[in-house]
Amino acid sequence: MTISSSLPDALGSVRLAPHITFTRLPYGGAVLVNGVTLAIAECGERHCLLIEQLLTCGIPESEDGLVARELAADLIKSGWFAVPSPDQR
Repeated sequence: MTISSSLPDALGSVRLAPHITFTRLPYGGAVLVNGVTLAIAECGERHCLLIEQLLTCGIPESEDGLVARELAADLIKSGWFAVPSPDQR
């Protein structure tokens, strides 16, 4: 499966999926928590910074953004991120 097939047709904004909370940890890194299922995903500082970038700036289209696009694809596929509909952007 290619990365692009996991991403929305129009690269752009992503948001946290419903019931997901993103919390930075005091000594680096962050956690994603699903408030309904109580599932937790921990991430190190590198992924934490990428997640913040994705949430604030969207999915990068440049070749330099390959790692961020891969992370976005994984987070969308696993249900941590959602792609807003055009009217929600």
